[in-house]
Amino acid sequence: YRHSRAAPATAADAMSVPFEMLLDSSDAPPPSQFLLNSKSSNNNNSSSSIGSGVLEAAPVSDSGGRINGNNVLFSTSSLLGCMLMGAGFLADAYNLFVINIIKNVLRDVYPGQTKEDIHLVTGTALWGAVVGQLFFGGFADYLGRKVIFIVTMTLITLGAIASSLTFHSSSFTIYQQLALCQFFLGVGIGGEYPLSATVTSEASADSQKGRRMALVFSMQGVGNLLASLVMYVLLSISDNHGLSKDVVWRLGFAIGAVPGIVAFYFRFVMSESEEFKKARSGRVSHVHNVRTAFQVYWKELLGTAGSWFLLDITFYGNGLFSGTITELMGLGSSTRSNALNSLLVAIMAMPGYFLTVVYLERVGRKRLQYGGFVVIGLLYILLGSAFDGLDKVPALFLILYGMTFLFSNFGPNATTYVIPGEFYPAEVRATCHGLSAASGKVGAALAANMFNELQQSAGIRGLLGICGAVGIIGAVWTVIFVPDYSAASLGGILRDRTLEYRRRLGVDVSESVQLEDVERRKSEVADSNAEDSFFNNHEQGPHDTSADSFALIESAT
Repeated sequence: YRHSRAAPATAADAMSVPFEMLLDSSDAPPPSQFLLNSKSSNNNNSSSSIGSGVLEAAPVSDSGGRINGNNVLFSTSSLLGCMLMGAGFLADAYNLFVINIIKNVLRDVYPGQTKEDIHLVTGTALWGAVVGQLFFGGFADYLGRKVIFIVTMTLITLGAIASSLTFHSSSFTIYQQLALCQFFLGVGIGGEYPLSATVTSEASADSQKGRRMALVFSMQGVGNLLASLVMYVLLSISDNHGLSKDVVWRLGFAIGAVPGIVAFYFRFVMSESEEFKKARSGRVSHVHNVRTAFQVYWKELLGTAGSWFLLDITFYGNGLFSGTITELMGLGSSTRSNALNSLLVAIMAMPGYFLTVVYLERVGRKRLQYGGFVVIGLLYILLGSAFDGLDKVPALFLILYGMTFLFSNFGPNATTYVIPGEFYPAEVRATCHGLSAASGKVGAALAANMFNELQQSAGIRGLLGICGAVGIIGAVWTVIFVPDYSAASLGGILRDRTLEYRRRLGVDVSESVQLEDVERRKSEVADSNAEDSFFNNHEQGPHDTSADSFALIESAT
């Protein structure tokens, strides 16, 4: 079999082939990771073809936790895998954007709301995210991915529930209580960024890392859409059937806890990736690892952190105040109308996430980020310069405004997440990703605090013009500092950079080079015999879903 690649004759032979071909017996995974597919010579996938057809064995997982170059989680069910790994992003977008609508509900329930109250609530969530990205990113490299992944989702869940249970008091106002709850929720949200990217990257083949991280990141768009949809439905029930608005905003916060409750068990049973285990086994000091990373990757860190900072100024600034902007355009001043406008913008922005998944490899990461910055910069400049005319055609304004989010998602909003998840070595991957993401949230927090003041001093035209300038600066920053690479170079140029980094750490990389060459050859053999069920719809035979379920639980990373 090893030399001729002839198909195994029996199921027993099929089960034993991967052990002989790919692994030593000591490295054998549980039997549930072997998936048998039947394919007859005439592509008839009926169960009767098992006896006369070809019985193929899916090769066992390699050191990156992959099966046939695919993550166990994704090969069993790409949708389920996306939802579980991206549950934090769904909660992130939901909880950060739902406050854009809830603040207006709170204004109706608790009269006397001030701008300082709104800044307090929105700002603390974003600054909490900065803390979580820095703190949990570093500790994920030091302690491990699994335990931190559980802690972050726990904080998000408890923060959302606690926000829904706050009450007004003269000595400790409801806005102060919400700010406290949102801070801890933000800390959990911040930790999700480096953890989800790192876990997804380390569980995927080099050829699939970028697209799978982009797919996980697309759950942010789902969360944004759900935030607007949930609040619109609740406000419709309130207007038409008398549901108390005090109940509306509490339900709006409480629903943000659902993703964490759903995903918690699967995170609890996940295991550490082999790539991280190997990186940790040769570590001397995490502080030394980080210091060396700054010396080797300083330019790339400027690129990933700086571009994320610039992107989030426009993305979160406009996202958090989209209701205010659409209201100024005369698209409805009621809370329900603002929720509907936010929903329409979220729907228009959603395709951008999936366009990134499809075109990331074809266009390239750097070009996609550069192009996205240019387009959103030009769109904001157009909106600002033609504002006086567009205010007479609010529907056209809404379309153009929604396109700024579409090209953010089909561009820098996705690539700023993907690039640091691929580029940096496993020893400091979560740390560097967290540092880059924290820079972005600093930009978001500054935008949240400054947008109202800028709108009052410069007007809506000036505000949109500033966003356009930021987009153009982001394009220039990308050209100068962001690394240019593809999935194909992950095993070449980036591998050499990783070896250079490890040599500076004082690690003997000679054995590591030999092992990586062997693993790469194993992966090539596995990929040559496998069908990529994640992005291709080849016809497959009967599938053992029970084995898939066990593989999902046993190898969630």
